[in-house]
Amino acid sequence: MSVMKNIFEKIIQELKQNTTLGNNPVETLINIVPMSKEAAYRRLRGEIDFSFNEIVKITQRLNISLDNLIEKTHEDERYDKELASLNLGSLGNKCYQSTEELISLLKIMKKKENPHIFALSNILLPFAYIYKYDTMAKFRLYRWTCQWEDEVFPQKMENFIVADSIHDIKTKLCKELQTIAVSYVCQPNFLNGFIHDIKYFQRINLVSNEEVGKLKNETFSFLDDLERDLITGKSQAGSRISFYVCNTSLDSSYLLLKCNEFETFGIRLFGLTLHFMKDPKITSEIKNWIQTMIKHSTLISVSGEKQRFEFFKKQREFINAL
Repeated sequence: MSVMKNIFEKIIQELKQNTTLGNNPVETLINIVPMSKEAAYRRLRGEIDFSFNEIVKITQRLNISLDNLIEKTHEDERYDKELASLNLGSLGNKCYQSTEELISLLKIMKKKENPHIFALSNILLPFAYIYKYDTMAKFRLYRWTCQWEDEVFPQKMENFIVADSIHDIKTKLCKELQTIAVSYVCQPNFLNGFIHDIKYFQRINLVSNEEVGKLKNETFSFLDDLERDLITGKSQAGSRISFYVCNTSLDSSYLLLKCNEFETFGIRLFGLTLHFMKDPKITSEIKNWIQTMIKHSTLISVSGEKQRFEFFKKQREFINAL
């Protein structure tokens, strides 16, 4: 594909992403560059190329960097440039920026039709639930910071301070996630890794017995919240939840954000952060992979009462080991 053709496709994608719910990308384009509806339709269908002046006007109105748009059309350099952008400083900064990006994407999705989150994970617990509990959320950040910033640690968890900015943005994320439909695919040993990490940090005296007690109580409450919502298939905010237990191994964690107008996916990096990539080819592959995993999984939300009972019984056994 030529560089210019790729630019045209990205312009069309940006116009669709920046069209509010109930409107048409044609209207968005006409409001930016005056032209007939037929001319706008033909550009959005790829039948007529955008002129350079039209591209400049569109990028200015949508606040898109034309330089970045041109750079990202070079296939051989795209991923190197994206990965080079990961040098964001401390893990706390990475966590904040990653969460901020996710919130921005969720807000855009909610303006579109049929927003849906697909989460496939071998380790991550559902954000919308874990961030409701202070000690669980703190431990999640603490354990990864221990590994990431080893020049600072070992430091006991009781002395570990979570910045107000991190706490606030996690609260915002929790709120946003509650209002979008989600399909979550996990392993049968859902909580085993989380409990294993708590026991490890307790064993090396970085997490106190009192903190373990708090984590145990909060994890039970977290599980009760999740089970309550899976019985009805809806969150407390009324959004739909589909929860699958995978019958095969999950090699990593992926987050696919999908609506009628666009799709993007996030890869888990550094334990805490998600790095989002918008390449349509890879996004399509990730979507197909998630759908394949769903086919090899058991749905335990609403239906699958027996399997759901066994699943939660097993998770509570993990927690009781604390």
